[in-house]
Amino acid sequence: MSTIAPRWRPIKSAPKDGRHLILCCLRHKNVRDLGPYTTYGKWIRIHTPQMRRSHWESVGFGYLNEPCCRIVTPTHWMPLPAPKL
Repeated sequence: MSTIAPRWRPIKSAPKDGRHLILCCLRHKNVRDLGPYTTYGKWIRIHTPQMRRSHWESVGFGYLNEPCCRIVTPTHWMPLPAPKL
């Protein structure tokens, strides 16, 4: 049985339906020495009478292991692996 290794895909091809993905970002805007990194995130749409905004958001834990959700600018993505049963 062979498995196909996931490959990084350009962010323009990522689904924007709210599913969680693995995102690759070139740098973290608040940490100067942190180079390319991966994060777990999804596309967020905020549509209220007061605001209309869409962006990629990292979901999970930050580099100090604190819960966080922050706006990120990924360049590539790949799907999450299927759960092992």
